[in-house]
Amino acid sequence: MNTEARSCKVCGVEIPRARMEAMPRAVTCVPCQEEIENRVESSVEPDAFGAGEREPGPEVSVDGGVVKLGGWSGGLMEVAETTSRVRVLVVSGQHENARSLVQAMPDEAQAALVALDEDPEQMLSLTAMGEDGRPSYRREVVSLLPTETIAGMVAVRPDERVYNTSLIRAMTPQTFRRTVEETLMPVDDQRVRGRVSWQWLEAVAALNDPNHAAALLRGADPELLEDALVDRLRGGDLNKVMGGIPVFRFFSDDGAGTIRPNHFVGGGRVGSVLDALYDAAPDLMRLVMRHAWERSAGGEDVVSVAKKEDEVEEEGDGEKDEAGEDGDISLLRRME
Repeated sequence: MNTEARSCKVCGVEIPRARMEAMPRAVTCVPCQEEIENRVESSVEPDAFGAGEREPGPEVSVDGGVVKLGGWSGGLMEVAETTSRVRVLVVSGQHENARSLVQAMPDEAQAALVALDEDPEQMLSLTAMGEDGRPSYRREVVSLLPTETIAGMVAVRPDERVYNTSLIRAMTPQTFRRTVEETLMPVDDQRVRGRVSWQWLEAVAALNDPNHAAALLRGADPELLEDALVDRLRGGDLNKVMGGIPVFRFFSDDGAGTIRPNHFVGGGRVGSVLDALYDAAPDLMRLVMRHAWERSAGGEDVVSVAKKEDEVEEEGDGEKDEAGEDGDISLLRRME
């Protein structure tokens, strides 16, 4: 098992060998991990998009030769022996027997096997079988995995924007919310937080499953979604006209569907990701992008979307008599 020296990503202190042997993929020392897990949970109240309290993060602990996860506990040697048996079966090509061995265990025990294994993705792939007969991830097991284990498996090749979409698909909205929040807990720099949040949005956009993407987005803290977009929308011009329509109309109820995000963020990767997220949850993404755009201006002299809408209404008052009933027709109807 690989137990090479590694420093804690929070405090920089070398992680003790005993912790590395128990948790090969650990990236924090015990005190920092305990501090992260003991911090006050998000107090965001449920809103129209379903965001609310996140579920507490599970923890795998090894104490005196006993492995604990939730209400389950087992001997460390027993877990190590089971892991070894599974490895032998996999190497010898007996994948069906390996799956049967793993799936016969309680969900908590399966999660402990995954979290403690040096190749957690391979162990997790033995917990379920997809409808197509291919290895899959059991959602109940994924929900029991520590955040550091999930985060370590999601980014396959982050530099190339390749993500484990099967794992994202196996996450419930509650698991997604707490994983995103806990990966951001050690990060104080706002720009770094924005980059990490953006990677999560890229992973969701890569799902190619609007229904599940919508569930994950609506379960997340909207402010964290905004963090991902602030820098990417900085410098945008609300007065810009696209196709004869002011960009700020995108954020208005009567402008829904008239402009896609890709048209006013300059296209490219950012535009493609925003389009995919917008297709999944248009009402949520319009609100998130609106707030992110207004936040991106910082202390600059910026006219909010709401004020721009008021200005348009005032400008239209003088023409309302001539327009008659047509004055109340939405922008989309007028385009038709």
